Amino acid sequence: MTIELVKELWDGLKPIIQRADHSEAAETLVNLLIDNDFDTAEIKEIFRRDQAVMDALKFFSQEDETEYEEEEEYEEDQYYDDEDY
Repeated sequence: MTIELVKELWDGLKPIIQRADHSEAAETLVNLLIDNDFDTAEIKEIFRRDQAVMDALKFFSQEDETEYEEEEEYEEDQYYDDEDY
């Protein structure tokens, strides 16, 4: 499935999704795209005019950075623990 087709489907479904649920639906869409190996830059390019998707993508990017920082801290802690022995 191409990202262009996903965009067309999103544009068709979005009007029948209650406005209050747009953010949650956009988060689900972004997670689905990321899980299926679509690049964040590609998602930004295709969905650049859709605020709900762009907000979800920002949230996803922040979440990803936090995970990276936590992994980095874990690796540093592990290194220091090995030195103590």
